[in-house]
Amino acid sequence: MHFWNSYSLNITDIDFTKHNYSDGQLIWVRVPDWEMGVKILAFIPMIFLGFFGNSAIIVVVVQLRSMRTCTNLFITNMAVADLLTVLFSSWSYLVYDFYQNYVLGRFCKVEGFIQVICLLSSAFSLIVISCDRLLGIVFPFSRRLTKRQALIIIICIWVSAIACASPLAIWRSLSERQWADYLEIWCSENTHMKQLKYYWLIILTLLFYLPLTVMTVAYGVIICSLDRYEQQLFLRENPIKLKYRRRVIRMLFVYLLNCFWCWFTFQVVVLYRHFKPTSYELPNWYRRVFFVAHLFTYANGAINPIIYGACSESFRKGFRLIFSCFYQKNQVTPTPPDNKRHNNNQPQRRRHSQLTHPNEERQQLEQIENKQNKEGEHTINPMKMSNLLQE
Repeated sequence: MHFWNSYSLNITDIDFTKHNYSDGQLIWVRVPDWEMGVKILAFIPMIFLGFFGNSAIIVVVVQLRSMRTCTNLFITNMAVADLLTVLFSSWSYLVYDFYQNYVLGRFCKVEGFIQVICLLSSAFSLIVISCDRLLGIVFPFSRRLTKRQALIIIICIWVSAIACASPLAIWRSLSERQWADYLEIWCSENTHMKQLKYYWLIILTLLFYLPLTVMTVAYGVIICSLDRYEQQLFLRENPIKLKYRRRVIRMLFVYLLNCFWCWFTFQVVVLYRHFKPTSYELPNWYRRVFFVAHLFTYANGAINPIIYGACSESFRKGFRLIFSCFYQKNQVTPTPPDNKRHNNNQPQRRRHSQLTHPNEERQQLEQIENKQNKEGEHTINPMKMSNLLQE
């Protein structure tokens, strides 16, 4: 996944030992200490959040049997891929960026291969999660996936990611060139292959354009379907009639913003690298933008557990059960209310609780569901829709 050294000429009929590398390129060997410090500090928050966030999701699903739903299994699979990306790709890229020569040796052959596998597995999991929520809400009476089927889909995700990334294990190689004053060592794909740029265009489509399109379509259909469900559930005059629509719109906005923000810079530098005229050398700004692109790309693995874990009601409950020691410190004992003041403001407080209290909302949904069951209506289960939107 690293390109900025790969523009070195692959010419075999020139005796480079008679030419100085320093005549055309500056020999800097390693970046200054201050630059190393700044870049490490930029990666530390991402590594910290990615490690603990994804690890917490995995622990909750493994420890709590009630959390092992199909959707949560897909989220856990994405957490595994993101955790591997944060732990593996971040340090390997920093080592690559700090040195002028490639210093990881034979690791060159599998570095890009493993990175692309993890990134594709996370992207494929994101697509499956969006489709699973779409089917669960828009087609509530269709047969849901079993855990066995979910595990088969997870296996297919990793097999597909390995198949898509396998060309990198073949095309990438470690190269050396001896100059009169310098031994040049770099790791890259064979840049003279015409199909290389089309391969990276396919990878970008799978990493960026396909998940973005699927999420937009899936949550767009869900938003359009909510109006019909509100009519079926008699929510036109209910205080909670717009809550689900607002929740889905907010979820869609966060998902799309995260996907666009984390992947836009990376796909720009990759497209520029492979589709620029072959006679052009990479400009000086490319290396700086390339660092920012990788930082944002790896940050996606740290943001996903926040979006799909911390923002999920079911996962928040799981966090409280598994990591109860962190929540007990923040518990506050409520003080008894003033009876006189409570009696004077009772009508206002009751009206407010009807709009905001989750228990009141759940009781209203249960009453609607019971009413529909008595009337024999065949429509979506409101409690089921509520749980799906909160996952």
